[in-house]
Amino acid sequence: MHTVVLAPPAPSPSAPPPPVPAPRPRPGVVPLPPFPPFPPGPLKWFTSGLRRRHAVVLALLLLAGCATADANPDATPAGALGSSDPPSEAAVAVPGQVAVTAVDFGFDLPDRLPAGPTRLSLSNDGAEPHHAQLARLADGVDEDTFRAALETTDDARIAEVAVFAGGTGVVVPGGTSEADGIVDLEEGTYALLCFIPGAADGVPHYASGMVAFVDVDPSDDTPVPSDDSPAISMGEYDFALPDDELTAGTWTVTNDGGEPHEMNVLRLADGATLEDVLAAEPGGEGPPPGLPVGGVNAIVPGTTARVSLDLPAGRYALVCYVPTFADGIPHVAKGMIREVTIVE
Repeated sequence: MHTVVLAPPAPSPSAPPPPVPAPRPRPGVVPLPPFPPFPPGPLKWFTSGLRRRHAVVLALLLLAGCATADANPDATPAGALGSSDPPSEAAVAVPGQVAVTAVDFGFDLPDRLPAGPTRLSLSNDGAEPHHAQLARLADGVDEDTFRAALETTDDARIAEVAVFAGGTGVVVPGGTSEADGIVDLEEGTYALLCFIPGAADGVPHYASGMVAFVDVDPSDDTPVPSDDSPAISMGEYDFALPDDELTAGTWTVTNDGGEPHEMNVLRLADGATLEDVLAAEPGGEGPPPGLPVGGVNAIVPGTTARVSLDLPAGRYALVCYVPTFADGIPHVAKGMIREVTIVE
């Protein structure tokens, strides 16, 4: 178990107080045809006024995984998705699919799953947007300990209890993910959380009870993930692709940066640009510029996830909403957004 103490240097008496990190971006609820509700512009999200501690919880769970990787660079961090090691000669994995239903505010999913590659299909039966972020609990940490750590302001304690392990990105009310995260589940206990703030009170959904737990049992015949799918690389602060045209299917997503990253997928409306997405206001006039259809949630540096891009042909945006711990600014506001075209 690794303890990470994250304390910024104290400012000098004459120095102005440090800026308060803003929260993880908040998708809003905007019922405008012909698209369902969509998140407001990313540049607005990090000024939405959430308390600092919620951004800290998010960053600490991510950074705990970074510390694990740094301590043993040859090992896959607890809860990491996949591995940089080549697969053995075992059978290539065909991921099992698990249906996850999100409501306001909770998850419905099996409480036990076998280890191995698992595709998370997320349906949103709630009235607010939701996502499904997995975190693998550290050895010896039980559900009560994890819940208590989420409520504490003890940075080191939060970093001890769990490591982010991917999942499926934002889905709007009434929707089902079309781009599913594929998680290489390891034996142990995972928490499933939603960090999106409530539309009315700004309280992250996990603080309103949107936390579920699942035990992963060992499997003697667990196949290893395939490493021959096309690759997307995430770094500071961009998505590196072989081309702006992507074929529909399963893609490998690797975090080659020094910070945690994720890859949410938005289907762009006809004629919409990335500038429109960044400038969009919640409740604005006209159809929204993009529709969230899932993606792969946050993974730590040096690890790999997969995402099923079984999407209709068209224009999409790849977006990272993870905030930088030092300043609280979401990576999308630092340029981590890219347009791609899915081709058949």
